[in-house]
Amino acid sequence: MDIQLSNLHYRYSSKAVEIFHSLSWFSSTPEVIGILGVNGCGKSTLLRLIGGLLTPTSGEIRINGKSITNIASAMKFLCLVPENAKLFLLGPTLRKEISRLELPEEEGTTLLENSGLLHLAEKKIYALSEGQRRLAAIWLAFQLNRQIILLDEPTIGMDSQGKIIFSQLLQSAVSSGKTVIIASNDSRILPLFDRIAVIQDNGIKLDGSPKDVLYKLEATTQLIPNQVVRLITAINRLGADIPHYTNINQLNNYLTQVSGRDR
Repeated sequence: MDIQLSNLHYRYSSKAVEIFHSLSWFSSTPEVIGILGVNGCGKSTLLRLIGGLLTPTSGEIRINGKSITNIASAMKFLCLVPENAKLFLLGPTLRKEISRLELPEEEGTTLLENSGLLHLAEKKIYALSEGQRRLAAIWLAFQLNRQIILLDEPTIGMDSQGKIIFSQLLQSAVSSGKTVIIASNDSRILPLFDRIAVIQDNGIKLDGSPKDVLYKLEATTQLIPNQVVRLITAINRLGADIPHYTNINQLNNYLTQVSGRDR
């Protein structure tokens, strides 16, 4: 599923400061892409442009060669879960949301159970915590028949178990040929990304593998996730690469093992 942004310009009004200037970007393989950048740089705006919620001032967005000009043209290929999950969920319960999947009720129940979300099925959407609502919306997005999933700040309010489920959803999505684009500065989910793009100065400042981008982050951009650069540098000195992790305990165990071997 190809995503092509060509010479993209965007400003919210004719008198507003330009957010994107001559931005060009391309994705052609199933992967998890992290969009990083300081607050106000345009992370959410970029997702809304790709999702057809906003129209570029000039330039073009194409998915599989088809021009994206509005929500209708984008919805054939993708779904966007905004930061406010209530805008994605119709309610009143997650069980009711399954009707959007057009599946038999038993099959929907099995999906929820296999994902570890059956305990949320009958609860009212408005009664869920912020993290639970966000997890429910993300889970639903991954079940829909879309090849591209856009997530805006998906881990806010999400507990450790929710992050494990989230990680499993990402792995399953890529293995089934989906592309997931995540706008977030949450350094705890950086190991889940296959690729990172950093927005700065009205465009994409850095773009590449997490290891390459994070090495350059401190010297090249205004964004410095806590200790990430130092952590990767330290592991590299030990002659090891960073695999993907679902939680901090696994990472700690790995570092202990690597340090032991180095001694």
